[in-house]
Amino acid sequence: MKRPPFPIPTFSAIMLLLGAVALQGREWTNDHGLKIVADYVSSDDTSVTLSKAGAQAPIVYPLAKLSTEDQAFVKEEGRKADALLRKGLIPDFPIQAWHPELKEYIKGRTAKKIYDALAAGKPGIWKENKGTGPEQFTYDTEKAQAIVYVPKSYNGQKPYGAYIHLSPGDGADKGEAYQATMDKFNLIYISHQ
Repeated sequence: MKRPPFPIPTFSAIMLLLGAVALQGREWTNDHGLKIVADYVSSDDTSVTLSKAGAQAPIVYPLAKLSTEDQAFVKEEGRKADALLRKGLIPDFPIQAWHPELKEYIKGRTAKKIYDALAAGKPGIWKENKGTGPEQFTYDTEKAQAIVYVPKSYNGQKPYGAYIHLSPGDGADKGEAYQATMDKFNLIYISHQ
């Protein structure tokens, strides 16, 4: 008889450990006292989505059928998520520079052409831009902000599209005229300031 590659007690300990790692979810109880171990994924007003180890798809379960304790847990998780999601018109949404260093940004052919034309005082088709190349291509990342409108129906559970509003010159559009359309088509509005 061939020996196993390691002693049976060691194998059993490894399997027990792997089982414990796989079952790190929360224990959920329904209104009949039945229990499962699963991870919280998301929730809405009527259901909770759970992820169970070994399940092929997430489990969507009615909130009303969960224990009172589990319903309170789901409500608290939803409250935490809502606190992280700002909704409505956000006039001071902070943004980060894609290329905080000018030399990184102007590596692109078009950006370099615009920069060189502005720096030489010959803006050509870029006459809307005011100032020199460095003034136009650098900004204070501490003060950089965008105007954003997030529909009140947004809860992070399903993806929303994005409408990015760009206009030439220094004027910004606060997006008030777009809000009904953004709500209707589940879009997030973003504009420069």
